[in-house]
Amino acid sequence: VKMGASLSTVKCFGASSKVDLQRPQVFAIMRNGHEVLRGALRDCDEAIAMPDEKEAVAEFERRWRSFFKWQELHARMEDGGGGAKGMFRVLNDEFDGVARANKLEKQHELLHPLESNVDKALKAKKKRAAIEKAYVAFRDKNLAHLELEEEVMMPKVQELMKKGVDMREAMRTHLLPALPASEIPFFLSFAMTTLEKHAQGKPRARVFAHAFQAVAMSEEEWATWHKYIREGLSEGEYARIGEGELYWDKWGDSAYPVGTAPKSAASK
Repeated sequence: VKMGASLSTVKCFGASSKVDLQRPQVFAIMRNGHEVLRGALRDCDEAIAMPDEKEAVAEFERRWRSFFKWQELHARMEDGGGGAKGMFRVLNDEFDGVARANKLEKQHELLHPLESNVDKALKAKKKRAAIEKAYVAFRDKNLAHLELEEEVMMPKVQELMKKGVDMREAMRTHLLPALPASEIPFFLSFAMTTLEKHAQGKPRARVFAHAFQAVAMSEEEWATWHKYIREGLSEGEYARIGEGELYWDKWGDSAYPVGTAPKSAASK
């Protein structure tokens, strides 16, 4: 069954209980990545508004550094790097330069000076008001850029799925290699912590984890990623996801309900 098939819920049976296990939504690594960024920005908003100015600036800087690091890693998966095409090039190749036509690559370039303004304000130890002014200018532009990407990319991802493209293999080949191996622990744990905190009534953490569970190339790789995912979750959330929705010991084809996994290099 190809990725273009409907994301139906299939009954699966574990050793002790019966659960509903959905097919992994592999592109959630990118789409829910935007929710990581939105959540991290809300955390920055919270920090800069703390009553004590000194504490506010210190906590804002800590959260800003983590946000910025995660966004840079996410952007590599879009722009390409480490031998990976990146999401934008995949879309350009498949849809006659659609990312280029909508200036998606340009959006990242436009954000750089605004990011730099925040860093300069922090480095110069400016007052909270000046730091907040630089941050708000960046934040608003960044949120708008996320919306633009979604408007362009989400319909095209659906088209790729309808055409029968194996999105898991595309993720493994063209996007994930852009992540430096040394940054995977931070990338996964920060994402899970942020998605759990900013779930807003949606299973964002579960969907993100399930996507990584499906794209792991080996049982050993999933065991390593699983460790970092667990580190980012509260014990309660980890137990809820693992016992109620996922088989944590599965990886690759086994993360899919029986008979629905796409054929890929790892399963041939």
